[in-house]
Parts: sequence; C-alpha cells; structure tokens
Amino acid sequence: MTQPSSPCYLFVYGTLMQTYDNPYATLLRSNSRFVSEGYAQGKIYKIDFYPGLKRSIDQSHKVYGQVYELTNQIAHVLQSLDEYEGITHPPTQENDYERVSIPIYTTHGLIDCWAYIYLRPVLEEEWVVSGRFSG
Repeated sequence: MTQPSSPCYLFVYGTLMQTYDNPYATLLRSNSRFVSEGYAQGKIYKIDFYPGLKRSIDQSHKVYGQVYELTNQIAHVLQSLDEYEGITHPPTQENDYERVSIPIYTTHGLIDCWAYIYLRPVLEEEWVVSGRFSG
C-alpha cells in the first residue's frame, strides 16, 4: 500500500457514511470534506452488521457510497480507519479488508479513491443487489 498523494480521496459505502454515528465516522467527517455521492464497480455483501465490497468485472454491478477528500491529519485518519477495518501493518492473511485505490464514478467525473475491499469468501445470497448498504 503506497502513501496517498494529494488530494487524497476516500470512498465509503457502509458504517463510515454520513448517516452513521460512530467515533470513526466522526473522525472522518472532522478531517475531510464531502465531495460527492458515487459508485464503484463491484458487489456489496452484508457480512454482519457491516458490509464488504468485492470487485467485479461486470459493469452492471455497482456499490453506492460517498466520496470524501481528506483535508487534515491524513496519515492519522487513514491509520485509524485501517485499524477500524482490522487492517494490520504489514498486512497479514488474518486481515478481512485491504485499502486500495479504485476508480469511483461521481457527478464530478471519475475520481481515484482509497476504498476498503473485502478479502474473505462471501455467500452469494448475502449480495445486496441494490448496491446500497443499510445497516
């Protein structure tokens, strides 16, 4: 995982979105500015009370979420969010997620964003066909 360049964007699709009230969502909102709604090419699965994004080659598969530009304490925010997502540094096989840069489709055009991709196997019946997570 390389360090982000400036500007640094993050795509969120679950418990870090504006509608959620938890310390990590608050940390994100306190150190970023909302840019746009958007979507990633992929499939979203209900893992537990949280979702997981899996990439897909099918362009009809979309995961909807929000794009933020990180503006303050970027390294601290990303490190904290990595911890929230259970990512260790260096990564291990025990990690459920990895943070990677992916293209996000927005009303402002295509934006390369960090996003958390789910690494574990999923049950296809847990696919949220609408592409929108609601806890």
